[in-house]
Amino acid sequence: MPHIVIEHTEKTAAKMADVCKAVFEAACGCETFPNPEAVKVRSRLCANHTGGTGDDFVHATVRMLAGRTNDLKSEVSQAVLGALESAFPNTASLTCEIVDMHGESYAKRYL
Repeated sequence: MPHIVIEHTEKTAAKMADVCKAVFEAACGCETFPNPEAVKVRSRLCANHTGGTGDDFVHATVRMLAGRTNDLKSEVSQAVLGALESAFPNTASLTCEIVDMHGESYAKRYL
């Protein structure tokens, strides 16, 4: 935990491999994620989108088990947003959202 999913447009796709690494490092630097092996980052190209900033956005959703304080959540969102800002200083819209996962219904299979 966590699962970090970065949604982005075609304009930002070329940098996404490096951005995933930067977001991973930023998340691993947060107090609430002491085990880097548990941090997962992936990106999804949004080929079809309408509204907002048109063709220029990057949005990160950080899904983690519920129970963290608002301060810890804020630390994570600011760290992830900082990594996005460094990679995309001229992108119209950069956002980060923290989503609490329901621990009792979260299922996992790991080999």
